[in-house]
Amino acid sequence: MDLNKLNFLVTLSECGSFTDAAERLFTTQSSVSKVIKALEDEVGIRLVDRSKRKIAITEQGKVVVQHAKSILASYNYMMRDISGYVSEHAGEVKIAVVPTMAHYNFPTFLAEFRKLYPTVTLTIEESESISALDKLDMMSCDLCFIQSEHLDRRKFRKIVISQDRLVAVLPKNHRLAERPQIALRELEKESFLQQSLSTPLINPILDICKKAGFNPSISYIGKHHENIVSMVEINMGVSLMMQRAAEFFKTEEVVIVPLEEEVVSEFSLVRKQKRDLVQAANLFWEYMQSSCIS
Repeated sequence: MDLNKLNFLVTLSECGSFTDAAERLFTTQSSVSKVIKALEDEVGIRLVDRSKRKIAITEQGKVVVQHAKSILASYNYMMRDISGYVSEHAGEVKIAVVPTMAHYNFPTFLAEFRKLYPTVTLTIEESESISALDKLDMMSCDLCFIQSEHLDRRKFRKIVISQDRLVAVLPKNHRLAERPQIALRELEKESFLQQSLSTPLINPILDICKKAGFNPSISYIGKHHENIVSMVEINMGVSLMMQRAAEFFKTEEVVIVPLEEEVVSEFSLVRKQKRDLVQAANLFWEYMQSSCIS
């Protein structure tokens, strides 16, 4: 089977139209249609429903798409692994990282590794922890740097790089702003401004609030810390954040107050438990192991 046909099908499934797929593949709409028809003839089933205005992948087609993604990922993985044999220290390492990686010194590790192994290509893609693990499962990346305290150790291995703790971020004129420490229950009546449900922090926050005897009133959910801090500044509410992120975005108009309840998170480099790494990725893993132990 021609891998190019599988790539056309996956691209079509992602784009949702022959026109958009052709644009992404740098070809014509008719070429995409012919390739998909040839693939349908080869597998003996209809992959695309063309009866409606907007094309749809059939149920059988969705099964083929999933297998096609896996086959293409395995092929790309193999090619990158082979590239490492051209030179002992060559090849590519793909790493998915959380947007807050700068708070936990990870860019410094990347820079030091690049100095040591300039012929290894580091490809870094920003991603929330949950979607980074999905990419790891699909072999879209070799490693990921994520918040990892709830990681399934049966599926993943990790090197712990840093830890952080949850704090309250309050307006500087807040009634509790001058306290050295506060109990979470003292924030029961507040409006909370929090990060989105796609981050792994939201569930622990809901859990500790529940243990403190209340369900938080969340009036804002967003992706960016700076937006949350700016809303705290103007008394739109309070927020619970990891301390290093809070310190990074802190302004003169907000204060950071420790919580009596200790909620600690860890940030780790993660790999699949039962999957061999490509040569370059294994080199980076060993570098991080030695760097974090020393």
